[in-house]
Amino acid sequence: MKRIILSFAGVVALGSLSACGKVAANSGTKPTAFTLTANSATDHNLNRLKSVVEANPKSVKAHNELGAALMQKGRETNELDWYDRAKAAFEKASQIDPGDPVSLRNLAWVWTMYHNFPEAMKFADMAIAIDPSDHLAYGVLVDSNLELGRYPRAVEAAQRMVDLRPDLASYSRASQIRWIHGDVKGAIWMMQRALEAGGPYAENTAWARTQLGDMYFKSGNLRAAQQEYEAVLATMPEYRHALAGMARVRSAQVKFPEAIRLWQKAMQGRPNIPYVIELGDLYTKLGEKENAERQYARVEELIAEHAAHGIGGDELIQAMYYLDRNISADKALELARSEVEHHTTVQAYTTLAWAHYKNGKINDATKAIAKALAMRTQDALLYYRAAKVYAAAADEGRAKKFANFAVSLNPNFHALFADDARRLALGR
Repeated sequence: MKRIILSFAGVVALGSLSACGKVAANSGTKPTAFTLTANSATDHNLNRLKSVVEANPKSVKAHNELGAALMQKGRETNELDWYDRAKAAFEKASQIDPGDPVSLRNLAWVWTMYHNFPEAMKFADMAIAIDPSDHLAYGVLVDSNLELGRYPRAVEAAQRMVDLRPDLASYSRASQIRWIHGDVKGAIWMMQRALEAGGPYAENTAWARTQLGDMYFKSGNLRAAQQEYEAVLATMPEYRHALAGMARVRSAQVKFPEAIRLWQKAMQGRPNIPYVIELGDLYTKLGEKENAERQYARVEELIAEHAAHGIGGDELIQAMYYLDRNISADKALELARSEVEHHTTVQAYTTLAWAHYKNGKINDATKAIAKALAMRTQDALLYYRAAKVYAAAADEGRAKKFANFAVSLNPNFHALFADDARRLALGR
């Protein structure tokens, strides 16, 4: 068995990303009824599977395949209703045969979309108990443990997943684990393996290539990042994540009008909350206050929309949004503290550190940022925030060191903070 996950040095047990799973999915899950104009391969597939289910209402396989196609439609459109419909399809399959491992695994999968990771892991474990060879059930365990900050468990699940089936799904997760642990070259190599393996849908491959572009961008290689995003957009011109990546590249190249155009295109339909904030930050940098405020006003609306669908996990985004715009430092600290009680991720500890910093609790900020840095994740924004915390603690050596590291990683890491990082790196 090739230990391609555990081959990096210095694995540390600490933290990563989003929600703690304390929010239940919308109890009024919508039925699978839908009407589509078949404009894509996914639409054609959905219409076909809908007909199959109507002709075979007691077929577990038909309901599971329809649910998987509905999940794919959700990925492609970013519209939340598709996940509600997918959940209903998977629940129907499980009602027909409560012991079917594919139905259980699919229920685990859909619970991750609601950011209820304990529930997702419960169903994944049930599926694995029946079918230990289901590598996609291990994928749910990887995702859930990463989101909860349980990195050693994520590593174990990812290794098992790769051992069972080395494909796009397993390699891309292995790549994310390497990235979190600070192994940039290993993460890029693993994502390239994911691309070589390919996925069942064109969007799956586009997602992996965009992730590779993001890794290049975060490590300061704008040319390679641009090449990956352009490769995606050559075949999927409307792919929002690649458009967002290209927007960051154009902003770093000081091509602001094109960056704005790309951001606006990336946010057609229901936008991603971080993208809304990033465009607002770019407008702020350019002194376009009204346009910036128009973007920022959408943040709370989108968070409320998530809550209406029973989706949690926006607390850290909301807290950092408050902190970076000096809106409500005390509320942000309350949100950050609550999240750290449930999971120990890099993002959670970074947010907690920044909240303490903004509230003038510098000693607490240094303790929290040290936990965030322990993973050695190569994130320029993380190191910039560390520099600010240590500067406030009158530790000029660490402040300058971390600011220099942020700038060396990616001199254009953020529209609002990159210039300040350069000043800190010069000891100003």
